[in-house]
Amino acid sequence: MSDEQASRAERRFPWRRTIALLVVALIAVGGSFLLIETGPATSRRPPAPMQANVEAIKLARTDARVVVEGMGAVIPQKSVEIRAQVGGEVVEMGEHFSEGRMLEKGELLLRLDDRDYQIALQQAEANLLQAQSSLAIEDGSQTIARREWELIKEAAEVSGANSSLALREPQLQSAKATVATAQANLDDAKLDLERTRIVAPFNAIVLEKNADMGSYIPQQSTVATLAGLDTYWVQVAVPESQLGWLTIPAPGETSGSRARVYPNSTTSRYREAYVVALLGDLDPAGRMARLLVAVEDPLAIKPENRGQPALLLGDYVRVEIDGTELKDIFQLPRESFHEGSRVWIVGDNDQLEIRPLSPVWMGDESVIVADGLEVGERLVLSNLSMPAPGLKLLVAEVENPLSTNGEAAP
Repeated sequence: MSDEQASRAERRFPWRRTIALLVVALIAVGGSFLLIETGPATSRRPPAPMQANVEAIKLARTDARVVVEGMGAVIPQKSVEIRAQVGGEVVEMGEHFSEGRMLEKGELLLRLDDRDYQIALQQAEANLLQAQSSLAIEDGSQTIARREWELIKEAAEVSGANSSLALREPQLQSAKATVATAQANLDDAKLDLERTRIVAPFNAIVLEKNADMGSYIPQQSTVATLAGLDTYWVQVAVPESQLGWLTIPAPGETSGSRARVYPNSTTSRYREAYVVALLGDLDPAGRMARLLVAVEDPLAIKPENRGQPALLLGDYVRVEIDGTELKDIFQLPRESFHEGSRVWIVGDNDQLEIRPLSPVWMGDESVIVADGLEVGERLVLSNLSMPAPGLKLLVAEVENPLSTNGEAAP
């Protein structure tokens, strides 16, 4: 049959091609079904149960001390502006009187020209001598007047007022008053002379110096600002709710809870300190309570403190304050808590149990729990992406990272 004849036959009977295609498709489907039914059977395995590798600690009761942590600025316990109580020209400067230098109590800051005050002292001394001489003369006159009075008082009637005049009592009182005034003027002159030497009132560091050699210092002008060296304070902000864990000194007491001040956040070195007071108002910025924590010898000058970190005024430091010691509790790492106060416990058959707890104390690093746990239970430390009750756990026991310090950091 030629191509032309085949084309004419296809146009006359188009349904023949469709039937042929259907027959081929049915044969293919039937063959596939036959192969599946008569082929070897494949084994179907159930899906493997989900499981997770975790690290866990075995729980044990212990004693731990609450530690309240806060931040604060270093401030001087004592700070004073030294003012000149007399005026004059600076004629001598103390060897250590410069900003940043340390001064011992009584050490010279500067001395003013004292010649005018020396002259005033001499005049006051002379005036006192003159007044004392006048008093001595009046004492002699009193003796004579008393004798004369004894001779005439029986012969004449005189009043009490006349007798006082006759005995020169007003003159004696005036002479004594003159001596007292002269003595006061002398004391004042001595004091002014002493005030030409300006000295450190306590062990101090010079924060600001406002005088130089040859300058004239008016009376009551500020010549220096000093801060005490023996003790610095740290004004620490802590949550008001945590004050109940701390010991605040009562009136008459010198110290409260012990503390540690960390001048450098990058190291573990610290200075011993103690709470001295609770300020009576809240920090206006963060609405936090404010404590004063004292550090003795803050610049580590004393031999026993040499090598320890020094505190600088204005430093912003971290402070840990020891609070109440709690007995027979569970101390848990903070990272073991999830969704607030829930923990993951290795339950029966090493399956995950999610348990809510009621912590006594929660801090940034540790949590203290009194009940809700049993000694010997295992607490999961690892993080799980899909925690679900009953999850199979492959447990590796590790040591409690908090078991060595005995402190519950906030």
